[in-house]
Amino acid sequence: DEGIRIAAMPVEAISQQAEHALDAAEMCASIAKLAGDEALLMGDEHTHLIQCGLHLLDSARCVSQAARSVGQCVAGMPTDVLPLLERIRVADELEREVLAATRDLMRCTDAISEQGLGASTFADKLMLRTRDMAAALRDFTRSGTGQLSGNACQALADALRAIARCARDAADAATAAAFI
Repeated sequence: DEGIRIAAMPVEAISQQAEHALDAAEMCASIAKLAGDEALLMGDEHTHLIQCGLHLLDSARCVSQAARSVGQCVAGMPTDVLPLLERIRVADELEREVLAATRDLMRCTDAISEQGLGASTFADKLMLRTRDMAAALRDFTRSGTGQLSGNACQALADALRAIARCARDAADAATAAAFI
C-alpha cells in the first residue's frame, strides 16, 4: 500500500542526521581554529596539535557518516514515491491539473534524488580526506621521529582547516538534501 510506504519514510531520522552533521562540522571548525592557534603558539611542539588533529578527524568521521546516511535515505526516497506517482499518471480519466501536478512531482523527486547523491558524494570525499590524514598522523606518531618544525606544524594546521571546510560542505549538502 502506498500510504504505508510513504508513512515509513524516515523523515524525522533524516533531519536528525542532518543536524548531527551540522553539529559535528561546527566542532570541526572549532578544533581547526584551536589547531591553528596551537601551531602558532607551540612552535616546534606538536603533541597538542596532533591531539587536535585526532579529535578533528573523529568529528569529521561523524559528519561523513551522518551526511552519507542522509544522502542514502534521500536518494532512495524517489524509489518509494515513484510507483505511487506512476499509478496516478496512468490512471484513466485524470484531470489535466492532476496529471500536470503528478509530472511536476516526478521532476521534484529527480531533484531530491540528485541532492541525496550530492550529499553522499561530499560524504565520500570527506571520508577519503579523513582516512588519508589519519594514516599520515598514525605514521608520524609511530615513526617517533621527534619534533615537527614550525612550518610543518603550520602545514598540518592548514590541512586540518581544509578538512574542517570539507566537513562543512558535507554537512551543508546533507542539510540541503534533508530539507528540500
